[in-house]
Amino acid sequence: NRYFDDYIKAGSDTLIFHSEASDTIKDDLKYIQSQNIKSGLAINPDTDIQVLTPHLDYLDYILIMSVFPGFGGQSFIESTLGKMKSLSKICREKSILIGVDGGVNLSTIDRVYDHGADVTIVGSGLFKADNIQMRYNELMGD
Repeated sequence: NRYFDDYIKAGSDTLIFHSEASDTIKDDLKYIQSQNIKSGLAINPDTDIQVLTPHLDYLDYILIMSVFPGFGGQSFIESTLGKMKSLSKICREKSILIGVDGGVNLSTIDRVYDHGADVTIVGSGLFKADNIQMRYNELMGD
């Protein structure tokens, strides 16, 4: 939370932090929203989704990590699909966006959306392609 104001001053419209990175999650989410910025929590592949429950009224965004943070090019962790599906109904009722980050590529992107994601973050699946524009079009279903 010590960097929130730096990101806000830089023009961020959404701030997402890992649930494991804060001992004051609710206060941090409230502060972000008080600055007219969308607030979000990221959860790691092994984080139980119940960690989100007490904070749902203060969330605009949930980011499901489908790899462990650290480096690009990791393989998609299949068990995260269950988290997407479980959270999708709750999030729709509360207008919370679900994002997915990690291992999203041509072979996983459709399943991610089929399981309730609203947004995908694609790194290596796009930028390691020989033709980035063609890969972008493929990812977009064009």
